[in-house]
Amino acid sequence: VNEWSGAAVADGSVRGRGRVEDLRRGPNLCPDERRGVVGGGVKQPGGGVADGADFQQLQLGPAADGDCDCDAERGRGWRCDGDAGALAEQLDGNYSGPDAMQPSPNVTVQVFDDDEAGVVLSSLVLFAAEGGSESYTVRLLSEPTQPVTVAVDSGGSTQLGLSSSSLTFTSLNWAQAQTVTVTPVDDGVGENDVLVQLSHSTSSSDASYASAAAPFLPGSVVNVTVSDNDQAGISLADQTVYVDEASTGSYEVVITAAPTQTVEVMPTSADPSLLQVTTAALPLTFTTSNWNQAQTVTVLAVDDGVDRG
Repeated sequence: VNEWSGAAVADGSVRGRGRVEDLRRGPNLCPDERRGVVGGGVKQPGGGVADGADFQQLQLGPAADGDCDCDAERGRGWRCDGDAGALAEQLDGNYSGPDAMQPSPNVTVQVFDDDEAGVVLSSLVLFAAEGGSESYTVRLLSEPTQPVTVAVDSGGSTQLGLSSSSLTFTSLNWAQAQTVTVTPVDDGVGENDVLVQLSHSTSSSDASYASAAAPFLPGSVVNVTVSDNDQAGISLADQTVYVDEASTGSYEVVITAAPTQTVEVMPTSADPSLLQVTTAALPLTFTTSNWNQAQTVTVLAVDDGVDRG
């Protein structure tokens, strides 16, 4: 129960403190309608001020004990700011109550104790595409007595590069976050996503930050998913080739990403009696060294002596 009192305002509202007497549902307002009694008066629609008149209000959170604005004439609710929570005017039922907050009305905040030794990583999950980069930061949780080195190890992965594999923190810069940038190698090879794990460790003469002594928060391993920007495929330079009978034409073939094994392409004619493939070296062979070099396919239109219009 909240006690409040106040004085009427000329615009038909009342400002001050009040007391909610009972909780009931009403057909015309959102859920959690409340009816209260004003100790200080409410200006009525027809004029005059009636002490103890009814008003309507809506509650979205815990009832607040604080300054309030109550619209009595239009029955549209009130707004309060107080220590225990807040009341707010709400006219659209689609935005009433905790269900309107997606995916959840709750936010989890993890608080790290800065009185203990520890290493804080800003993120444990990164998604980086070839041709781009992503980053995270590292900082200490408390001031060390001796310099602290944080090592970053990719496990020998050739999928990405690191801006730094070693970070040094002292009593002067321990609270300043240092950035590690990860850059995937754009290798031109078409492949699936690759997961690279970056592990972290500390070394120091400070016993609190000696190897395996200081905890990493929220963890010591950053998982980097490297996505490929090279889509494997075979590209034909021309979709249509125009050839006169008894003449030849050509088009080029190239593959779009470096293969891990030899790729052979065999061009064939749907009707050899009309069109023949005359390229000498068949099949076309693409390797890891010549995959980006276009190869030519030559065709001959057969002169069959038939008028085809």
